[in-house]
Amino acid sequence: MSDLVLMVFMRKYMQKPMHLFGTIGFISFGLGMLINLYLLVWKLMGHDIWNRPLLILGLILLLGGIQFITIGIIADINVRTYYESQNKKTYNIRRLFRGKEDVTASKEK
Repeated sequence: MSDLVLMVFMRKYMQKPMHLFGTIGFISFGLGMLINLYLLVWKLMGHDIWNRPLLILGLILLLGGIQFITIGIIADINVRTYYESQNKKTYNIRRLFRGKEDVTASKEK
C-alpha cells in the first residue's frame, strides 16, 4: 500500500511539491486559527480555557500548518535547484504553433 502512495506522490507532486504540502499546511493552519479564534471568544466571554484539550489541538494544528508550508517551500526550492543544475526542463513541449502551420517538437530537434 505504501508503494502505491509513493508512486502517486511521485507522479503528481514530484515537480510541484508545494501543491501537496501547501494544501495540507493551509488547511491545518486554517483549522488551527478557527479553533483558536473560538477559544479566544470563549475566553473573552469569561470562561476558563486552560483545562480544555481543544487549546492544545488548536496550537498543534497552527504550528503544524506553518511547518508544512515551510517544508513545501524548501522542497520546491530543492526541485527547482535539481532541474536547473542539470539544465533540464520541468515541462515537455508537445506542439509548437507558428502562424497557420503546426510544427511538432520532434521536427525542431
